[in-house]
Amino acid sequence: MPKELAIERLPKRWDLEEVCNRIAAGESLAQIAQSYAKSKQALWKFLNTDESRRKRYLESLEARGILHLEAIERIARDVETGELDARAGAVAFQARSWVAGRLNPKMLSEKWRAQLEVPSPSFAFLAAIKETSEGQMDPTQSPVDDTHAQNSDDANQVIKNNAADTCDAITRSIDAE
Repeated sequence: MPKELAIERLPKRWDLEEVCNRIAAGESLAQIAQSYAKSKQALWKFLNTDESRRKRYLESLEARGILHLEAIERIARDVETGELDARAGAVAFQARSWVAGRLNPKMLSEKWRAQLEVPSPSFAFLAAIKETSEGQMDPTQSPVDDTHAQNSDDANQVIKNNAADTCDAITRSIDAE
């Protein structure tokens, strides 16, 4: 056997740039690994054993999510023009949306968008707590000093009163919204 043929049959070394470009273009790990004459598990291990390679791999998956978004746009256009049945388009749309949301959750996930659109009431809670606690305690003193409580029962009562005031303020802020 000639020496050149023996060298060609050896598995190629992983080319991170090529692998990531192919992932971003929509190829599966199995397809890419097969072209390198290696297993999908070997490719997975290559991509995930080094933090910089893993980061690049995750970026490629996010780019693949954009690829699915572009396909969703084509599906919508095809349904609008009548080239694709509306039911088939709905199934394809849902499938592509699900995949795109998993590959690029920060940009394409429905759950992520819902979190961005719904204001968090925690700011109101924090403001109510701050409003209630202002002026109640001198920051240079301990939370329970001799002027406020002579024994542990008095200290517990002070804590309960502050907690009740805070709960009342939080309830008022919720009711105001």
